[in-house]
Amino acid sequence: MGDYKRNSFKHNEWFIASKSIVIGAAAGLCVCTLLLCAASALIVKIGTLPVDLLPVITTVIGALGAFSGGYLSLSLYRKRGLITGILTGGLMFLSVLITSFITGNPDDLAGSLIKCGVFMLAGSIGGVMRVNKKEKVKRRVHG
Repeated sequence: MGDYKRNSFKHNEWFIASKSIVIGAAAGLCVCTLLLCAASALIVKIGTLPVDLLPVITTVIGALGAFSGGYLSLSLYRKRGLITGILTGGLMFLSVLITSFITGNPDDLAGSLIKCGVFMLAGSIGGVMRVNKKEKVKRRVHG
């Protein structure tokens, strides 16, 4: 009975990692939403856009969101940048895929696999960049 620690689950490394991945993916999806709103406003202002360009635009916006999600998830976890970034991008892709099935607009298999790869690659790049970023050391000046 002496081995039991109160709130030991919240200090578990798996819990901290999964929490940072979910928060990073949610933040990445928020970035995607904001970028999609900006892109739609720009498209409305321009007037017309070739229909073939829309999947490219949404994939690039998804990659930017996955990059920022991977970067943020590593700001919280600070370990295993590649794996955490890949999982963040994968979770974002999974949520986008589920949303597309719910709305009745699923992509073809090749387009989905390309988006999956792009999201996971962008998330892993964001994670690796954050993990390799040097922290600034704040020096105290005693006066």
